[in-house]
This record gives sequence, structure tokens and C-alpha cells, in this order.
Amino acid sequence: MAPHNIWIECPHRARAGEELTARIGFGHNFIVQGKADPLRTGAWLFTPGGKKVPLAVDAGEKELTVAFVPGEGGVYTLLCEYDGKIWSIGRDGRHLRGPHTDHPGIDITRSFYAYQFAKTFINVETDYPWPGPLGLELEIVPQPPARGQLEVAVLYEGRPLKGISVQAFRTGDPSPYTTCTGAQGMARFPFTKGSWMILTNYANPQKGVPGQYNERYLTAIFTLKT
Repeated sequence: MAPHNIWIECPHRARAGEELTARIGFGHNFIVQGKADPLRTGAWLFTPGGKKVPLAVDAGEKELTVAFVPGEGGVYTLLCEYDGKIWSIGRDGRHLRGPHTDHPGIDITRSFYAYQFAKTFINVETDYPWPGPLGLELEIVPQPPARGQLEVAVLYEGRPLKGISVQAFRTGDPSPYTTCTGAQGMARFPFTKGSWMILTNYANPQKGVPGQYNERYLTAIFTLKT
């Protein structure tokens, strides 16, 4: 079984002083397939002024949640990170937890360290301006939809990534829209109203650890509801 992704589902419009609760999904493409480990999940709220506020992750019976109260108007960013730890892939395609040394007798073709970043925006009494990058290791930075399109930048350590596959999932659609970033790390999608999940991955073999894993495998997800 491949590692699950996290994503955020949250009210996208609110009033200052209103308590909000966000749900941290765990699975694939808006389909919940379990619950993320709360000990490996972190959450932060970024205010319109750029202040980073740590949030407590509450582990319910079936899901993780975070609660917060935006204190002023503006567009907030909610960030969750998930430490997926080490995975190994067998020649038969199986995804196995742990480094290859944990699986003697199995032909391992690749091992990686999985780490994920999930973001969403909360519009508090205004829809603009949309926040810029947070300086994450891998990050999707969206622009406000215009002329029926959604444009996003994909950044790795603050630099645009060229030629990276980006997928856009919309609830109710059977298959995602897939494209690649251009020279400036930008990707564009046809955009209509609904709940959207924008997803990209990036593997860096230069951050592998000999004897443990071959590469650091990152996932960035941005969710948006209109």
C-alpha cells in the first residue's frame, strides 16, 4: 500500500472572532482511507501579517482536527505537515514501511523518506490579497482564479521547479487534470466552482542517506473550495 496523503478541509470564509475547526484528511484524492498519526502531524496558522501560530492537533476517533479563532480580517493560511518516515518499494510493487534493511529476502528497488506539506486559505471578511510563499521545502503557491483558469507556482526551497507534474482533482470528476510546470515553475488548469485539490511531488536523490533511503520524497497539496 502506497503512503497516504494528508489534506485540509476547512470553512473557507469566516468572520473575525469566529471559532473554526479544520479536518485533516488522510488517504487519496478526497477519499479518506484512515487517520494520520497525530504524533507525526504538525499544524500552524499564518495570519495576514505573516505571524506563524502553532496549533494543537486533536486526535478524534476517526480523524484529526485543529481549531482556531482568526482575530482580524484578511486571508489566512492554514498549514499542516506530515512526517511519513521511510518507505521501501519491492520489485513486485509493494510499498513497505522502513528501510530496505528491515526487509531481508525482499528485492527492494528503491527506498525514500516521505514528507508532506498541505495548505489551504481562509478568507476572513475579505477575499484578497492571497498570501505568497511560506518558504516551505516544497510548496504550491496559487494565484486567484481568473478567466476560467487557476494558475499555481511550484517552488522547491524557494526556487521554481520546471517540468514537474501537477494534478488537479475536483470532487465529482472521475479523473484529475494533469499538466507540467513551465520554465518559471507555473502550471495552469481550467477552473470551475467546486472543491479542488492541487497536488505535486518531488524526489531529491541528493538528500538520500546511504544504508537508509535513496531519496527524500516530498508532497505538496493545496485545497480550495469555491
